[in-house]
Amino acid sequence: MKDLRLSTVGAFCAIVAVAGFVVGIILSVSSGVQVLIPETGANGLDWISDVDDASDLFFAGAWLIIFAGLVGLIALVGFYDVLKEAGPAMIIAPVAGAVGLTLVTISHVLPVALAYEFVPGYVAADEVTRASLAVTFDTSAYTCCD
Repeated sequence: MKDLRLSTVGAFCAIVAVAGFVVGIILSVSSGVQVLIPETGANGLDWISDVDDASDLFFAGAWLIIFAGLVGLIALVGFYDVLKEAGPAMIIAPVAGAVGLTLVTISHVLPVALAYEFVPGYVAADEVTRASLAVTFDTSAYTCCD
């Protein structure tokens, strides 16, 4: 363990992150949900219906995508370790990448929370309540992707 370099760990994590994203997307799409981050309006309501009809493959894929984002952060730390010798300006890339990947990972967690908590409540609601919940859903969907 002493001889294990941070760049080696980072490279391994980069490979795991890419594989996690690919497999997570495949699982999510094969469950019938075409996108992880919902759109608004009629497309958002279709997303709710797709998530309600989806199997556990959607949730497995979504959590795998989130895990891949977290592992990607470790890969960026390994990238930082390699670039620190190239000069101070080169350190900006992995730091900016880590900030961006953190925001992307957060935007992936929010739809999973919607899928677990919001979708069952929306499906069980009456028509009047659904109209109100649709506005709430659109607000949440804007938060995920904007």
